Amino acid sequence: ANFALLDSVGNCLDMDSIMAYTESTDTIAVFNTGCDTLFIESLQFSSSAFDSAYAPNYILPGDTEGVVVRFAPSFSVAITTTVTGTVTVHTNDNTVDSVICLQGKVFPQPVIFIDPDSFDITLNCSDTLHDTITIHNTGLGTLIYNIDTMDYSAVFDGNWDYIYKNSPTLPT
Repeated sequence: ANFALLDSVGNCLDMDSIMAYTESTDTIAVFNTGCDTLFIESLQFSSSAFDSAYAPNYILPGDTEGVVVRFAPSFSVAITTTVTGTVTVHTNDNTVDSVICLQGKVFPQPVIFIDPDSFDITLNCSDTLHDTITIHNTGLGTLIYNIDTMDYSAVFDGNWDYIYKNSPTLPT
């Protein structure tokens, strides 16, 4: 008798650590070790943080395909949290449905707040001006930022702000 047989590598997929409201993907290798075409009828995820980015409709005998799992936690966390779940792969393999555990870590996101959000300044040839921009992190994650000053060099030290055009070094 010809039959399809599902086999997967390992019993758990450990996803990347990612920031809340972002996503990553990883692949579960699925083998057809049987003598007939293996049809993937459906995938059932136990947690909404996981879903399928791609799954083949079928796998030929002796072949291997990848089921791409997306980890996309769409909720806020106050501390780094491990999210767990399972995916059940339903196929025409009558022996058993394959259940694979899933896990990933989600960490809090930063939220940048800038005050003011822009400057409208006109300077004459020899004018100088000192102004203040305040950058706040209202989120719970670590905020890392760069300030693009185009062809200017900039340093922000908390006391004085310097901006000099095309200067490789800044005054101290």
